[in-house]
Amino acid sequence: MFGVSGMLKNKYTITSQIAVVFSSLILSVFVIYIIYEISFLAAYKLGFTFNYINTDSSIDIIWFFFLMCLTGSLFPFFLFVGWIIRTKIRRKCPHKLPFVSIIIPAFNEQETVSKSIECALTQNYPEFEIIVVDDGSSDFTPLLINHPGVTSVSLSQNQGKANAVNIAITKAKGEFVLFSDSDSHLHPDAIMHLIGYFNNPKTGAVSGQLIVRQKRGLVALWQTIEYIFGQAIVKIAQCGSGSSITVCPGPICIYRRNLLLSLGGFKDRTIVEDFDLTVPATDTSVGNGSMGILGTVTFA
Repeated sequence: MFGVSGMLKNKYTITSQIAVVFSSLILSVFVIYIIYEISFLAAYKLGFTFNYINTDSSIDIIWFFFLMCLTGSLFPFFLFVGWIIRTKIRRKCPHKLPFVSIIIPAFNEQETVSKSIECALTQNYPEFEIIVVDDGSSDFTPLLINHPGVTSVSLSQNQGKANAVNIAITKAKGEFVLFSDSDSHLHPDAIMHLIGYFNNPKTGAVSGQLIVRQKRGLVALWQTIEYIFGQAIVKIAQCGSGSSITVCPGPICIYRRNLLLSLGGFKDRTIVEDFDLTVPATDTSVGNGSMGILGTVTFA
């Protein structure tokens, strides 16, 4: 089956994962030992005595719990650092770059859709197309998506994001389909960063990294916190541990088109259609695979 795991299987063997865990543990113990020795040395230099230490130099119960707590903090920290290092592995792009379709759904996004299209058009990638589908907007969005170099699709009435995107998928010509939102700005190297993971034929989808550009206001602040936790913590942990990423976010993710078709596209049964598609992607019988996290996107 196509999976949605953090990195490629040949980079995430059980042996390498055990090596990361044991390296983190050994490093944690070493740092704790250094802290222990330095703290006692500094105390003796300052003239303090420790009557609660037994003659056999065993650690007092207070120090024992302190070191246990320190271990519980340092070990996850070093393990997380190890996972971050693993997620920094960059996959080289194939010599023959495949054709990619970029799909951008829009509904009443007259304020942001033009900038989103402009950013998509500046991709440093030779072969791609852009399909923008208007989901029955009541503002000037249908006029703004009629942009040179863009295939525009206008629906007469609102059908929901899932259905609008599925219509665009049927018109897509690319072997791979990249999804973005009409209020998101793709980084110029987004496709080039993401496509390299598909060198592994078992890779079914790749998730991108989200960055909130404007941090003004309470909503933007909470959104920033959400993305920091979801991207910089949860997804890195999922990637580094070799497990499955649970969500391919709507603002930037790329799928194999045949995988999308085998899953029947997006479903409109929930309001989190990106999560609703990611879950069955890990359990489809099309093949075996993984999903990496790489690429960038910024929010207006």
